[in-house]
Amino acid sequence: MGDPLYAAIALDFTHVYYNGNDVLSQVFAWTSLAPHALLVVYATQIISRREAETILLLAGQLGCELVNKYLKNLIRQERPRFGQGYGMPSAHAQFMCYYATYICLWMFIRVRHFSTHKKVLRAVGLVSMAAIVSYSRVYLLYHSGYQVVAGAAIGIIVGAGWFIVVVLLRDLGIVDLLLDTYPARWFYIKDSAGEKASFVRDEYAEWRRMRMKMKLLVKAE
Repeated sequence: MGDPLYAAIALDFTHVYYNGNDVLSQVFAWTSLAPHALLVVYATQIISRREAETILLLAGQLGCELVNKYLKNLIRQERPRFGQGYGMPSAHAQFMCYYATYICLWMFIRVRHFSTHKKVLRAVGLVSMAAIVSYSRVYLLYHSGYQVVAGAAIGIIVGAGWFIVVVLLRDLGIVDLLLDTYPARWFYIKDSAGEKASFVRDEYAEWRRMRMKMKLLVKAE
């Protein structure tokens, strides 16, 4: 904290510290909010789409966070400068690498309607996002390089492990059984994320069909 060139400033509504004398530091401060943005995406997707895949993905994400908290309290390694609590492993790196790993495996193994080109581009984007967020934690002095590498490795392991568990749950018919339960039916939970090419396109096509049907009915009158 004694570095005269480091003017510690916090983003107003998130309290993420960055160096006010460094533009890149401010960019990384916003970048490090990616996990918060993804939680909003989770909530939006679950409420609007009601997909089992998203719910299972979130369940694994929450489990990954519990693993992180357990390891931090077990290892008890301090942070370089900023942040509350212990720093080993980095929760941000673990969060993002879990997400990137699971989605990449889901795209390449389960999704049939994406072209290989589209899968590769999305995978590159996911991995790049995880890498940038992870590096931002070192740049902003919230974590050491070792803490970030450890978090990334654990996130990859948990992401791959949870994906395998979900595959087994499907193969054993457990996901189907859960979809037939009263709560799942009451909330309209479905499992079509890996099958439909585009929800937006399908819904638009359905709207077009209904619109043409209504026009024909009006003309008939």
